[in-house]
Amino acid sequence: MYGPNEVNEVATRAYELSVRADRLLDQGDLAQAKTLMTEAAMIDGTYAVRAELLGVPDTRRVRVNPAVKKLVVPFLTDAGFLQNPLGLAYGDGIFERSRGSNTHFLFISRTKFRQVLGTLAGRYSNPSDVVYFDWRLTNVQSGALAYRTQREVEAVCTRLTELLAQWVFPWLDSR
Repeated sequence: MYGPNEVNEVATRAYELSVRADRLLDQGDLAQAKTLMTEAAMIDGTYAVRAELLGVPDTRRVRVNPAVKKLVVPFLTDAGFLQNPLGLAYGDGIFERSRGSNTHFLFISRTKFRQVLGTLAGRYSNPSDVVYFDWRLTNVQSGALAYRTQREVEAVCTRLTELLAQWVFPWLDSR
């Protein structure tokens, strides 16, 4: 475990491998790039989709917001979450649902420069006492999934719904 002011060396190592893999891919060395990205994915599931789809051509423009609206929002709505009235902007959104005296929330956000879609999940019965889901349980160190192409964004959205159903929703309902 690492503290709030410490570097997560596992996530750092995986990120470094992914950057090296991207450089090799840009240089045309697909085999070595796949090897490094697969290694990054084994260390940190953030790169699992990238490892699976690395080198698969997709010339479409990367559009996160429509993919999230199409693949994630209906899933969350079916699970009883309501979207914050501000809606989605750039693939970001806040979703909440109530279960008894508890409020469950999900914040979905992307970072443009790192090209990841991340999720923060938590629950509270008293707003000053929030408990957050620990994504390291899922081998996705920070709750973020990396992408580089539109095909990868769509796969990330699908993988996110799988992680939510398998890990997050049971954790949210456990109290």
